[in-house]
Amino acid sequence: MSLRPFIGLTIIALATAAGAFTVSAQQAQRTRSPHGNLEIRCQSCHVSEAWRPVRAVPDFDHNKETEYPLLGQHRKVACASCHVTPVFRETPQNCSSCHADIHRRQFGASCEGCHSVQGWRIQLSAVRQHVNRFPLTGAHAASTCESCHHGAATAVFTGLSTACASCHLSEYNSARTIDHRATGFGMRCEGCHRMDQWKNPNFAGGFDHTKFTRFPLTGSHVSASCEQCHPGNRFAGTSQECASCHGALYDSAVNPDHKAAAFPRNCALCHGTVHWTPASFDHSRTQFPLMGAHVSTSCASCHTQGRFAGTPTTCVSCHLAKFHATTSPNHVAAAFPQDCQLCHTSVQWLGAKFDHSTTRFPLTGAHTSVQCTNCHVANQFTGTPTLCYSCHSSAFSSVTNPNHVAAAFPTTCESCHTTTTWTGARVTHRFPIYTGAHAGKWSTCNECHTNSSNYRIFTCLTCHAHDRAIMDEKHRGRTGYTYDSLACYSCHPDGRH
Repeated sequence: MSLRPFIGLTIIALATAAGAFTVSAQQAQRTRSPHGNLEIRCQSCHVSEAWRPVRAVPDFDHNKETEYPLLGQHRKVACASCHVTPVFRETPQNCSSCHADIHRRQFGASCEGCHSVQGWRIQLSAVRQHVNRFPLTGAHAASTCESCHHGAATAVFTGLSTACASCHLSEYNSARTIDHRATGFGMRCEGCHRMDQWKNPNFAGGFDHTKFTRFPLTGSHVSASCEQCHPGNRFAGTSQECASCHGALYDSAVNPDHKAAAFPRNCALCHGTVHWTPASFDHSRTQFPLMGAHVSTSCASCHTQGRFAGTPTTCVSCHLAKFHATTSPNHVAAAFPQDCQLCHTSVQWLGAKFDHSTTRFPLTGAHTSVQCTNCHVANQFTGTPTLCYSCHSSAFSSVTNPNHVAAAFPTTCESCHTTTTWTGARVTHRFPIYTGAHAGKWSTCNECHTNSSNYRIFTCLTCHAHDRAIMDEKHRGRTGYTYDSLACYSCHPDGRH
């Protein structure tokens, strides 16, 4: 046996006898203290009169000297119960290090969730907090753990279902006031039952029809009794159509007669759950939304004799009399189409404005300000020609510079003229007379086209009158050369040398 521990204790004892009782951590380490690296004053646990055996004394305050205050039952526990070795500093502080897990790790290692230092017996107040997925409220708060956590051999805590039916399936199957299985009730018990009152549930106040069904209760439906819609306790498969409950009202309605008018049986189109009468029909949900003057028109104006189904949506079906009576312009004589919305709108019937851009002849330039009668003589609208010449033939015939008739110009006025500027026509000329050397060198066509009756005849020699002998010498050896304007053009089609 080694004598070093005893030598160390002897040294400490001698120091004590000499009045130097305090031993530093360094000294305790050098003397191989059996307490490891415990850094406290020796007199906290030892007394000078009897150094051994070691015993706990009131001078050692566990609450001040350590990070683990002793509370409740821990005050009565002997030091050796937790400090089974002389090493104190590394002693674990979690409950499971001293208290064996009898729950087979179903609750985890946090004993303080149910137990208390005041007493190891289970603390119901802690359990009732039920910190997992299922808070205990109502009757569950007074239930014993075994009521839900029971198994074949021992208690079961993990993996249990939180659905009501997992515990209350027998109540579901045995219900007779309303046979839950026969009516097709789901097993979401909380839809009707509450934890503080399982029996005699108050359906009107307790059952959330909006949350648990596809038919939210609104308006008068909120105060209706369940039996009004669910006669004979029939719940599953209940129709959501209004007519399934209000079919008698549909059949007996006379103002208007719903059946005669072939109204749809979708009551919600006109009636609401807050007020059944008076009904309000949203015409915008039909194929003919009401706009303009139609908004304030009475239903009977269009739906004569209570006829609704099959009512035509064309304007002329109501406005044919106005179509025939109109004289300015006369719609019938002008063979106007009976598509009234081409010119009229439901906002403003009078002062019709025709959108000419929807025709084959959009109005551009000066045409936008021309009166209709200028082109549509005697209110002739259908078959009106779209050629410029049909309106501008007199201008074509009277022009002298150049003379269109004599020059045999084509009658396609748009070749030279535009709707924006009629005068100052600009002919599409293959020879560059508007650019290059010829730009600004002429003022009238007949400077080159000397024969006003035939514009195919032209001369270059009026402006380019060179000495023929010089031109002959200059073009000596040129094949096809002659002193002639057509020959000039054949070699100089772009006016360049």
